[in-house]
Amino acid sequence: MAQMSQMYTRTLFCLFFLLQSLVISAQQFTEYHRSENHLCGESILLYPNGIYNYESHCERSSFFSMGYWKRNKDSIHFRQLDSSFKIINKIVTANTGKKMITVRLFDLGGNNITAKYRAAQWVRGKGSYTMDLDSSRTFRTDIRRDSGFIILASIENKLGIKNNIPVVPDADTYDIYLNDLSILDWVYFKNSYWLARGDFSMLIDNDGLITTTDYPDEYYFPAKLVYCKE
Repeated sequence: MAQMSQMYTRTLFCLFFLLQSLVISAQQFTEYHRSENHLCGESILLYPNGIYNYESHCERSSFFSMGYWKRNKDSIHFRQLDSSFKIINKIVTANTGKKMITVRLFDLGGNNITAKYRAAQWVRGKGSYTMDLDSSRTFRTDIRRDSGFIILASIENKLGIKNNIPVVPDADTYDIYLNDLSILDWVYFKNSYWLARGDFSMLIDNDGLITTTDYPDEYYFPAKLVYCKE
């Protein structure tokens, strides 16, 4: 039974990297590094605009982190996105006398992108309530909830950055203008979950990249991980 489970895991692992290769082949990137030290694979993509994308895949779960990379003489430093990355540029509110709360999202150019990201109302101790997208796909609505906060749920899940916008009594319409979020376009698996890996550095080697700290290998012995350059 354990052998069958291991074969199943290896099959999923191979399928994951086959799919990943097809996806990234359509994107321009500087370097692609992959680690096969574990049944659960890891990969790092370095894009020419200084953005990196790290992904860890194990069985049916996929986790990622991203940020900015900078090459030094014999190493690369990775700086993960953190709370200093500003998602929202400005919020314009209005009171139209409606009982429902309306949310519209815009990019910096003023284009309506409400349908691109999921918004919700979050209430402490109760959870979040997804705001329904109108048939015009230009705004989302929900009933006014006591002590509610508007959250940009899909962006929060992707970047691990919270932006709780309080629902105030004298406003029922919220036009939210977002900063440049094109960094999200470089996420090659859209259903991945954010992994708070933090900042880290890797050494440059002829074979690819090597971690500066030890991690358990497949036999649980401490070892440097090698991310082979493809």
